[in-house]
Amino acid sequence: MTHLSKAETIRVFKRHVGRTPFNYILDYRLERSINLLIGTRSTITEITLECGFSSVSYFIEKFKEVFHMTPRKYR
Repeated sequence: MTHLSKAETIRVFKRHVGRTPFNYILDYRLERSINLLIGTRSTITEITLECGFSSVSYFIEKFKEVFHMTPRKYR
């Protein structure tokens, strides 16, 4: 069994995937939110929780950083 430190594990992940585990998960959650925005009538709050974000304001902030518009406008 190999023992890697947390920092080394993150470096290996980033080397192979091209981004940190945190950014990978964030991108996954944002992509999932797009599917829910387009494919459901769920509220922004419901989508926020369904995608694993801790608050609506954080979800909107990150969504705007990536897609340059709010989730409501995207919808």
